[in-house]
Amino acid sequence: MTKTIRKNLSGLPYSLHDARVTRIELSLEDVRLYFDKGFYQTSGCDGSPVRGYVEMKRIDPDFCSVYLIESQGQYGGFKGEKMSLAGFIGKFRLIDFEIVDETYGYN
Repeated sequence: MTKTIRKNLSGLPYSLHDARVTRIELSLEDVRLYFDKGFYQTSGCDGSPVRGYVEMKRIDPDFCSVYLIESQGQYGGFKGEKMSLAGFIGKFRLIDFEIVDETYGYN
């Protein structure tokens, strides 16, 4: 069996943890996330949010998925739905949500 170990990414300048997304724009190859109060710088700051947006370039829309998970307020099972990012944006154009985790946050 092959074993692969990937180091956590650390020292990144910004964090999306606890950031509230208010709008998503999708073009053929780019995604932009806009925030109500910004996102967070990870070092050398006073903890106030950074204003702006996050842009992901040269994405493949066929591999951009959204998972809507409903926990029903308890531990254990949950209900959910998977959809394309384009489908999510079309269905929930006026939704906002909070990012509670990221692949590199808090190691």
